Amino acid sequence: MVGFKKISTIKKSIIFSWLLYYALILIVPVLISVFTYLKTANVVQNEINSSNMLFLKRIQQQMDILLNDARRLSMEVSLNTSVNNLLNLKNIGDTKNYPYDIYRAVRDLSSYKIPNSSIDDFYVYFKNIDCVISPNSANSSKTYFDVYFNHKEISYDKWLKTLSGNYKGDFIILNDTYSQSNAKNTIIYVKTIPYINQYNTSANIVMCLDGSKFIQDAKEISLLNKGTLLILNKTNNVVISSRANYDSMGIKYENLVQSSGMIHQKANGNSAVISYITSEAADWKFLSIIPEAIFWEKYDYIRKLTFLGIFICLIVCAVITYFSLKNNYNPVIKLIQLLENRNGLKFDKKNNEFSFIQEAINQVYKEKEDVDNLLIQQNKVLRSNFLARLLKGSMGKLPIQNLLSMYDVNFISQYFGVMVFYIEDINEKLVMSEDKDKEINMLENFKLIQVIMSDIIEGIIKQKNNGFMIEIDEMMVCLINFKEKGIDIMKREMTEASIEAKRLLKDNYNINFKVALSNIHETYTGIPEAYNEAIEALEYNRFLEIEDIFHFEDIKVVEKGNYYYPLEIEQQLINSIKVGDFEKSKGILNEIFQNNFEKTVLSIKISRCLMFDLVSTMIKIVNDICIDPEEKFLEEFNPIDRLLKCESINEMKVEMDNILSWFCIYINERNKKKSKNKALNNELRLKDLVMEYVNNNYKDFNLSITSIADQFDIHPINLSKIFLEQSGETLLDFINKVRIREAKKLFYGNYNNLDEISKEVGYSNSRTFTRIFKKFEGVTPGKYKDSIGFEI
Repeated sequence: MVGFKKISTIKKSIIFSWLLYYALILIVPVLISVFTYLKTANVVQNEINSSNMLFLKRIQQQMDILLNDARRLSMEVSLNTSVNNLLNLKNIGDTKNYPYDIYRAVRDLSSYKIPNSSIDDFYVYFKNIDCVISPNSANSSKTYFDVYFNHKEISYDKWLKTLSGNYKGDFIILNDTYSQSNAKNTIIYVKTIPYINQYNTSANIVMCLDGSKFIQDAKEISLLNKGTLLILNKTNNVVISSRANYDSMGIKYENLVQSSGMIHQKANGNSAVISYITSEAADWKFLSIIPEAIFWEKYDYIRKLTFLGIFICLIVCAVITYFSLKNNYNPVIKLIQLLENRNGLKFDKKNNEFSFIQEAINQVYKEKEDVDNLLIQQNKVLRSNFLARLLKGSMGKLPIQNLLSMYDVNFISQYFGVMVFYIEDINEKLVMSEDKDKEINMLENFKLIQVIMSDIIEGIIKQKNNGFMIEIDEMMVCLINFKEKGIDIMKREMTEASIEAKRLLKDNYNINFKVALSNIHETYTGIPEAYNEAIEALEYNRFLEIEDIFHFEDIKVVEKGNYYYPLEIEQQLINSIKVGDFEKSKGILNEIFQNNFEKTVLSIKISRCLMFDLVSTMIKIVNDICIDPEEKFLEEFNPIDRLLKCESINEMKVEMDNILSWFCIYINERNKKKSKNKALNNELRLKDLVMEYVNNNYKDFNLSITSIADQFDIHPINLSKIFLEQSGETLLDFINKVRIREAKKLFYGNYNNLDEISKEVGYSNSRTFTRIFKKFEGVTPGKYKDSIGFEI
């Protein structure tokens, strides 16, 4: 069992795989020998073709580098400030007025000469001023021609006509005609700048590429002494050839359909093997043309080596296998140990060594990706902060152009506009988690909505212009960089983008928002002004609740009114609220809002002053009605804070109506309560007076409810009702209880006659006294007296 596990472990190791590979290598010589013997012709062909292709590839790469250098240099020259300044000159005489600009152009071109030594020479012909600028001098076209080209077989008119054409970056095969030097095999590269809007202000950059280096490299290969190397362009013209004459030898460009390969074809009537490869920098084919007789010379030599190679390979491969396994496996073990120490991983011998290395490398790359993502996120934050500062105009003396390049912010023109979005209603179900409280869910929901809005709005803007979405002060802001067009078109595109964004976000995500649009401004300095306009338009729109899409220029359209809130109206409002007259106070409030906002509209600043004046009125009312500090309803309702939190006229109107209603209800209820308390106090006082009167006049035979009512000038029925409500017993019962109480006191005295006691306490006869006494005490007066005597 242990031996099986050991064998299983070895099979998983790379040593086992390598042994199999080396075993295959031992078999390869035999197979190669048989294959070589049977397919010698094919092998020779492939070998020579491979050799030729390697050489052609090297030549192709060298030439492509040269061509790319030419294109790169032309791009650098076309972007050069001095060169572009000369493009702006209109007349030929301007060169005398701007000698420094010409000097700078010559100096700048000379600075390109050293780092671009692969370019033989180059110059720029400015059509507008008929001037040729080179790294060495600046002359008129005629002077330049006389100095450098007069000795060559070309006329000045033909030379100038060729240089005056428009080129997209073309290679002209004209030997050394357009080169300052006398080098042969020259390739001319010409490019017109600027390519767009050329008219009469364009120039041609002419670069002379020395193709003789190509011929030198070709001669280093001895096989080419019997063959030919040439470059064929798309029009079947020979660009450069190792032959003295530039003959295509009957080879057509269109027959070379693959990017590289080998074909057998007649060349100048003779059978030849043609290897070719396509340039990556131009529509050129690099051809190696070898006569077939020379091509098959190696056939016999390879056949002789075949059998000798079988024996040598078997011996050498066996030796190499041993040392290769040893030398190759040691670095792998060291690498595994290094990864174990550095990455904290443990190598399990049950797994393949390469799998362990792959896992370790994946872990390193994962950590690198995490760091890269963090850096990208940080750069986004810095970019948003930069754009926010640019919008707010707080850049100071910082180099804006450098910061734009650093944060990859590319402006396509000098025209800018700003859109500010205010989210009113959102879909709370976008992000919901039962594991998080509502506040966290709402925060994540809001962040997701900001991302959605940024992607959609920025995508809509970039269909026609350039846009940058950022968050400023919890509001989404879009900085638009327009392509150059009419101002009215820019405004219309900004409005159309707002409408499209509202539709998409409403239909797909149930998101409602207001958007304020600025005017169109030019240059960076106009961006803060555009932002301030959009903010002002948003504040105006939110305060007046006019439209969902509002332009800054629409503020001028709204008719401005005069402030209406005179002192007499304020006093009338205070008085009507203090007396609890809701209808009248509401009518006064409606009059205030109608005069300020319906007929005409106040400015935002004056409107806020009106809000503060209404708050001041509420404070006066609170102070005047003398609310009891112990009452909590004023603190709970908090009318002043409610008004201060209003963000629009409509909100303020609704809150004022609610506050008026609340105050009027409160004052009416308080007045009712006061009246009720007053009546209650009077009733309590009446009860006490009646009790006092009964205690003082209980002996009177005529004491009754009617006599007492007459005494206090109140109706007997009302007196009985009030006394019952306040004392809990009837007035007649109270009179009888007082008389019985006083009678009990007489029992302890010298009164033994019941009639005397009855009359003494106000009863006309003893029979009535006895009946009433028994009703309240439960026994007759006689038995009560006996009980007292017994106890005594």
